[in-house]
Amino acid sequence: MQPDANIFRRLLFAGAFFALATSGFCQTWIKDASLNWGSGANWSGGTVPDNAGASATLGSIITAARTITVNNDISLGTLTIDNANNYTLSKTGGVLGR
Repeated sequence: MQPDANIFRRLLFAGAFFALATSGFCQTWIKDASLNWGSGANWSGGTVPDNAGASATLGSIITAARTITVNNDISLGTLTIDNANNYTLSKTGGVLGR
């Protein structure tokens, strides 16, 4: 019975490691519109990037200059902006921080 317990512990450890390793995946802005940062519908994966390990990309989806409004405090590990058109972050409340 001891080998089965060791296998269970290894699988449990591997699952916990995988969950931690994938929790900081990059979310990408998916709307060609000026909208609110805090809506999950505007991000890949359907959730708002908002924690110290989160990565957010404002990429190639927009076809003209767009304004993204930040209404609440947001924390990010990395913000990547990659588009020939301008993204403007407008703060109406809260802060964008690290």
